[in-house]
Amino acid sequence: MSEEIIERVRVGLAVRAPKKLTVEGYGRAAVLVPWIIRPDGFRVVLTVRSAHLQHHPGQISFPGGRREPQDDSSLTTALRETEEEVGLARDRVVVLGRLDDQISRPSRSVVTPFVGAIEGPVSLRLDAEGEVAHPFEADVAAWRRGEGYERREATTHDGFPWTDHRFSTGEHLVWGLTGRVLRQFLDLLEED
Repeated sequence: MSEEIIERVRVGLAVRAPKKLTVEGYGRAAVLVPWIIRPDGFRVVLTVRSAHLQHHPGQISFPGGRREPQDDSSLTTALRETEEEVGLARDRVVVLGRLDDQISRPSRSVVTPFVGAIEGPVSLRLDAEGEVAHPFEADVAAWRRGEGYERREATTHDGFPWTDHRFSTGEHLVWGLTGRVLRQFLDLLEED
């Protein structure tokens, strides 16, 4: 079953044209949606960002960060940052494709999300730099059924309309850019 759904997601990502953005004055960043496939269900790895960070302190995010000069691509950035932040080695990740670019106004970044499948045992650890307070796995089964999900129409500080996708998981609330990426990923899981 897991090979079938992995292939379905891979094909779904390959046939769609992800939205690519360039915003003058904005840097590049990338995140990974680490999708863990277990016999009892699917999970994604999320992080609680450390409270001392300048951007998005204490919020829930996917592993990732700014593109560094040594990164030859956004994918390299996503894999490097994931390994640094949660200890998930890049050679364990089967990259399936990318989702739409997202804008992060607070950090003035265009963020490119990638989906990566991981099978087998996973051991997460904290990064040495202290960017992550702690990583955790979220079971996506309830979200796929619409439980713990809320869609809100909102307005940005700049006055532009946008849709805020909110997902609750126990003590954590996923929203903002991470919620938009998660909604797009979950929609992809539902496509036939």
